[in-house]
Amino acid sequence: MTSERNVSRAAVSYRNGVLTVICGLLVLLCVRELGVGGNSEAMASATTRPALPNAAAQRVQMIQELKELRTITTKLGSIETTVETRLAAVEKRLTEQTALLKTAERRRGRNEEQE
Repeated sequence: MTSERNVSRAAVSYRNGVLTVICGLLVLLCVRELGVGGNSEAMASATTRPALPNAAAQRVQMIQELKELRTITTKLGSIETTVETRLAAVEKRLTEQTALLKTAERRRGRNEEQE
């Protein structure tokens, strides 16, 4: 029973670690995309006259960003699939080990009764 708890805690710990890494990567991506931090171009444009927005350039930029999001979503989906597969393997090992432990306990009990 102790090893069962340890394995399930290990599986949960692994999953939490992977999810933490994914969240960290998403935060870094958002920070990079938003351009948080000191940007000299932004300060220079504040002193100049604002130009009219170029709708075509904005559309091209939006399409590019959507393509990048699709790529990121695909990568996250593959990471999720990998995590689920490995978690299923850990759960399978856990059930196998639990069955082996129960069998060993039964044998020990029979051996003690025979003595």
